[in-house]
Amino acid sequence: MTGSHSMFPIEKSDLYQRYQLEKIEIDKLEWLESEKEGSAIGRERAEWIWATRYRSAWLKAWVSGIR
Repeated sequence: MTGSHSMFPIEKSDLYQRYQLEKIEIDKLEWLESEKEGSAIGRERAEWIWATRYRSAWLKAWVSGIR
């Protein structure tokens, strides 16, 4: 089955939930870093900064249940 009639909608999966939460964290970082610099840093740079500086610790916390 596919689509809205699926027995396990993707929105309920842990992977999807993690992806959504990561997007929120990246959005926050993009805003904060843009404010610091006084201009928009862009999504790609925000993703790179987040992935290289914060993702590892965030993922460990997420996996251990501190969601």
